[in-house]
Amino acid sequence: MYQNTKKTPAPDLVRPYAVNKKQMADIMGISLSTLKRQIKGAQLEVGRGLISPSKQRIVYEALGWLEKS
Repeated sequence: MYQNTKKTPAPDLVRPYAVNKKQMADIMGISLSTLKRQIKGAQLEVGRGLISPSKQRIVYEALGWLEKS
C-alpha cells in the first residue's frame, strides 16, 4: 500500500463535486502518472471520466491521504 508522504489537511482534499484523475493529482500535488501507479498498486478500480466525491474519499483513504471514517 502506498503511503502519503506529503500531509495535506483532509478538508482540502475531497471536493464536493466530481473531478477527473488529472484534477485529483493536482489537488494531491503529484503527477497524473504517479496517481495512476498508486491507484493500480492499491488495486482500486477507478474508471475513466469523473470521480464522484464518495469515490474520491475511497481513493484518498486507500492511498493513506485520509483517515478511514
